[in-house]
Amino acid sequence: MIKKILLLCFLLFTFAHTGFAHTGLETSFPQDGEVVTEPLQEIVLNFETKIEQGSTFNLTTANGQAISLSTILLNENQMKATVQQPLENGDYQVHWDIIGADGHPIEGEFSFVIEMEQTEEDTKEDANQDTTEEPIEEEQETKDETSANPPTSTELPETDDQQQSFTISILIIILVIMSLISVGTFIIIFKRKN
Repeated sequence: MIKKILLLCFLLFTFAHTGFAHTGLETSFPQDGEVVTEPLQEIVLNFETKIEQGSTFNLTTANGQAISLSTILLNENQMKATVQQPLENGDYQVHWDIIGADGHPIEGEFSFVIEMEQTEEDTKEDANQDTTEEPIEEEQETKDETSANPPTSTELPETDDQQQSFTISILIIILVIMSLISVGTFIIIFKRKN
């Protein structure tokens, strides 16, 4: 009898774990916060479980300018795309939006930096551009300062993920409590019959 109860509890815990587990980003190339010093050809995202059709991601600069990617390929738990144009030095952000194996939409993001060494020709070109484009850079800095003040949407997915994780934890706790009550009731009824 005890073996049956233990088996029932094991099955309930297994169901609760698999039924409410969500897919998260396991690894990526480049990694979150990585400083890339070589030309970047491809962005690869590996998730904890299989992802469904309709999952996607995009790449933007720190200023929010979209970067063109090739067709995004999905393969089991991996999503990848090739960068169409060589990326210049600077900060970049990847925003992913997937449908997990359990059918729930999940989103997140990470950032990385491109910091390749410049050749002498690049340095000369930059020096020529600096002398002719100083007023434009000042205007861009002013725009960057004003756009940096409002809250960004990057904070929202983290909050949503935290709320979703908290909700899932509560549901799992409720299921565990309900299963323990059910097992206890079953034991009491069985003992009364004997």
